[in-house]
Amino acid sequence: MRKYPIITVILFLFTFVFVSVGCFGGDDGTERPSGSESIESGVSESLTDSETKETGNSETVKTEYAVKFMSDGEKVYEIKVKSGETTERPEAPTKEHYFLSGWYNGDSPWNFETDGISSDITLVAKWAPEVYTVTFVSEVGEKAEKQTITYDPVNGKAVEPNIKKFVKTSAYEYEFIGWYSGETEWSFDNIVEKNIELVARWNKNTAVGVLPSD
Repeated sequence: MRKYPIITVILFLFTFVFVSVGCFGGDDGTERPSGSESIESGVSESLTDSETKETGNSETVKTEYAVKFMSDGEKVYEIKVKSGETTERPEAPTKEHYFLSGWYNGDSPWNFETDGISSDITLVAKWAPEVYTVTFVSEVGEKAEKQTITYDPVNGKAVEPNIKKFVKTSAYEYEFIGWYSGETEWSFDNIVEKNIELVARWNKNTAVGVLPSD
């Protein structure tokens, strides 16, 4: 058997290891073809471009704002509305002896058809007093004109008509008693709170010449 010097064996092993490392790129000894890094890089870039496009095509999320509706200091309704959109008109609240004239943002009336929402806002109900009619009915004497009364809890009163208190005809003499709403005599200190009809009541005397002249 032929013997080799130790130096020759070492050189042979060194050469074998060097060649092995050059041909196999992975830690597990699997050969990696050249250009694999470029392929992986290209795939990564493609995925990144795809994700960017999806983000670019997605819709922008709009901010939502709160719209509050207030009446006499109390909240009657609240709704969330997206930026730039109009808000729906709520069911109208009620207030005795008043009607809703509109919803106001500060001093400006709110237009539900055109005004868009751009921030949180509070719309306040503006009320106007009801207008009532007082009608006077009398079968005797002169007619009294009807009156239109705007509701006012302090001064919304009808004015007593200025009519003759004694009326004479060829057959009878009449003495005025008062104005009645149904069976109740009306006081002109009362506040008018609805449409009313006031009927004149008279005492009829068949003895002509008994009552004084008006």
